[in-house]
Amino acid sequence: MIRIDEFFLQEEEREGFLVEAMMKRAWATELLVLSEIDRICEKYGISYQANYGTLLGAVRHRGFVPWDDDIDLSMKREDFMKFVNLAPHELPEPMRLQSIETKKDHFGAVAAVVNRTTADVGIDKDAEYTKQFYDCPYVVGVDIYPLDHIPRDPDEAGLQRVLYESVYDAAYRFDELQETGALPAILKELERLTGESLPEDEHLRHRLWVLSERIAMLYSEEESDHLIWMPDWIFQYEIDVRRPKTWYEKTERVPFEMTTIPIPCGYHEILTLIYGDYMMPVQGGGAHDYPFYAKQEEARQEFFRRRG
Repeated sequence: MIRIDEFFLQEEEREGFLVEAMMKRAWATELLVLSEIDRICEKYGISYQANYGTLLGAVRHRGFVPWDDDIDLSMKREDFMKFVNLAPHELPEPMRLQSIETKKDHFGAVAAVVNRTTADVGIDKDAEYTKQFYDCPYVVGVDIYPLDHIPRDPDEAGLQRVLYESVYDAAYRFDELQETGALPAILKELERLTGESLPEDEHLRHRLWVLSERIAMLYSEEESDHLIWMPDWIFQYEIDVRRPKTWYEKTERVPFEMTTIPIPCGYHEILTLIYGDYMMPVQGGGAHDYPFYAKQEEARQEFFRRRG
């Protein structure tokens, strides 16, 4: 298990950015979760790599980007599926894997290993869990992005992209489509395109997420020269975000805070693709509100207020 000293948990200014003590405790919890992911991957020969802001932090800061608040990893689909099948049996209490494969109400194409579930917040074990996770009372997770193979044939790739986008969009905008009455017509078209039966029942949204994953997994490494997290592919038509699989042929471990993390051999090309001149720090949040736990704190305060 990773060892984190009290000094790390203190408020600190990094590159002109104040990292508050609670964020340091959240970071420490994420590193603890990461250590369990690393243990499982080492035990079963599963390969993973730092991704997005975590890859940037590993290369540029030898740790977290000061204004980042999470850990992002990637796994090739084969490793990802192996991990999601093994992790529920390997993770220590109260850590959990949240993914389409393990949770009927999971939202999106990213898996996460969390230190605890939202159901734990505010119950009798709250104080025990908070102490266990460096006095961080929040649900904290490490995101894992599956990288899928894109076929060499451009026509097949185009078809896969359209199919994935159609199903993903229906799952992502499910509530909106239900409210507007647009869902039945979309389901009929998806059934025609995919040959799948999509009855409107309580499991429909989950069925759509599972179908999107099946489309993402259509092609093997032998049929492909590129990898991609599929939502990146459908959200960014203006640039080519495909990643040559040669960028992932090897990994190396580099320092990350008080531990190490594996990065792909093509880290320079990946970071240039995502960030351009990635060695020039630019303060700013990620794809979510910073800090991630602000809304959780509001919910906790409301819970305890009602509880009296």
